[in-house]
Amino acid sequence: MGLAAIMAAALLVLGWAPTRRLAGDEALPAMFVGCAISVVGSLAGTVPVILARNKPHLEAWSAALAAMGTRLAVVIVLGAAAALAGWWPTKPLLLWVAVSHAGLLVPDTLFSIKVLARQVLAQQVLARQAPAEKQGDSK
Repeated sequence: MGLAAIMAAALLVLGWAPTRRLAGDEALPAMFVGCAISVVGSLAGTVPVILARNKPHLEAWSAALAAMGTRLAVVIVLGAAAALAGWWPTKPLLLWVAVSHAGLLVPDTLFSIKVLARQVLAQQVLARQAPAEKQGDSK
């Protein structure tokens, strides 16, 4: 999750000047809220991956798809709620929800691969050890 926070911070730093120039100072809070919505979605997307750590191979990779769906659903619901609340300028808010959501796909995907690949490797090691143990038992 540290990489997601770094990515969100980088997006905020890179987007500060263009957002201010194109939409004015009143759009800056919308930029922060849009990025925060995507970070919350990113956090929600980690739940299916973490829960699938001890599942069989195919179920674990299905969890990666569930994580992306969870993340998207959370971002859509929170983004719509924030836009409909009318507290922030809608166009910059929704733009930053989309930009930060896309930017956070990279760390989220890397997290899923890291967690699930470690689990798959552990299963492969156990599968290789099992026949060796059976051979030792049969002698």
